[in-house]
Amino acid sequence: MLPPDIPRVDVTRKVVALTLGAAVVVGAEALGGFAGGCVDTDLAEPPPAVFALFDPSTTPPTIPLPNDITMTAAQPDSVAHSSFSGPVDRSTLRAGTVMVIDATTSAPLIMASFALDEMATTLDVSPPTGGWPVGHRIAVVVRGSPGGLVGAKGEPVVASPAFYLVRSTSPLVQCPATGPCVSTTPLLTAQQAFVLEQLRVALAPLLDSVQALGVPRSEIVLAWTFTVGPPVGATDAGALPRG
Repeated sequence: MLPPDIPRVDVTRKVVALTLGAAVVVGAEALGGFAGGCVDTDLAEPPPAVFALFDPSTTPPTIPLPNDITMTAAQPDSVAHSSFSGPVDRSTLRAGTVMVIDATTSAPLIMASFALDEMATTLDVSPPTGGWPVGHRIAVVVRGSPGGLVGAKGEPVVASPAFYLVRSTSPLVQCPATGPCVSTTPLLTAQQAFVLEQLRVALAPLLDSVQALGVPRSEIVLAWTFTVGPPVGATDAGALPRG
């Protein structure tokens, strides 16, 4: 899985385009380091948008927690959290905009619950009664605009630049038989592309299955998994299986 020490590229005035019906252009300096290959431009101010925050290149990584990226098991009673760049319209938080799945059994966890915090900028996902099943991997998928979450002022909720690349169906890196691996996008260095490609491949089956349910891939603004460990003090066992 993705290691926590991903190299960060600092930029000042660079942009990355995200497509949500129309292009949303955002300043990469406000969103983290995965836009290192873009060129400066004099584009007009972008339309407002709320981003599902995800940037593994920051220190510490800006990622939902708990998360398999950290290689640390979650507790059965853990409440999962993810953040947004601005407040979300509470009325758009409903079944179908947040999907919680037992990835070990491929069954939806319909008794898991979710809510926004007081500022409506953090999504809390709570386990069903009895806790998350120990030894299982849990997946959370967040659907953004236009069919899912919407910002409190009607802004579209969209993926971060990093997750926009992670949800792609195209490889982010090419590794020829001879010579070094190269990035397939000018937005990433070869090393950044190689790291994000690992996450893209790991999440692809989950995103494919959600897309097969009728959710457009372009509306999946965030997805992550975490593996559930035994309660603290219950066992001295080492790493749990990652199946």
